[in-house]
Amino acid sequence: MDSSTPSFQLNVICLSNSRCNNYSIAFPYFLYHQTQLQMVELSQMDSKGKFPNWLLENNTGLVVLLLPGNSKLFELDISSNHIPSCILSELANIFPNLIYLHMSTNGFKGDIPSSFGDLISLQVLDLSNNQLSGKIPIHFAMGCKSLGFLSISNNSLTGPVQPAQSNLLILQYLFMDYNNFTEIPPLFSRHP
Repeated sequence: MDSSTPSFQLNVICLSNSRCNNYSIAFPYFLYHQTQLQMVELSQMDSKGKFPNWLLENNTGLVVLLLPGNSKLFELDISSNHIPSCILSELANIFPNLIYLHMSTNGFKGDIPSSFGDLISLQVLDLSNNQLSGKIPIHFAMGCKSLGFLSISNNSLTGPVQPAQSNLLILQYLFMDYNNFTEIPPLFSRHP
């Protein structure tokens, strides 16, 4: 065993208020070797950059993950965790600088939070393969001006494919198949 690999397995770890500027300190490497974590609190760390996906991948029994106050985080991938609940509507307040948000294959229920419209820097959003319902919120379609990739396939979304008001002007990749949309706006159905 490598001398840097811990010989213990934690069930709970709290690293709150660890204000660091890089993940090598903010997310100590020894956590990579932890596989039995059930509760992780990383609040108020003021971390920058990507979320360490390996934390979720290595700890499949994780029950509680607390991340508030990590406002400089720009990439969050919590896909394929099968979390059968609603999407946290405060996510935009917790991580206002997100550029990349991948939340597919979790079993999320309910609506797409309107507050996602506050993620003005968001470029990539993947909410596919969940159980989302309702319409695409107007505030989301108006606020996410930087969105270039949107995947909401395999849900139960209804209403128009795109709200009448929208600022999704630089959208290049749009995946909306396997939903229950009832209306295709004229913009999508005009002939050349």
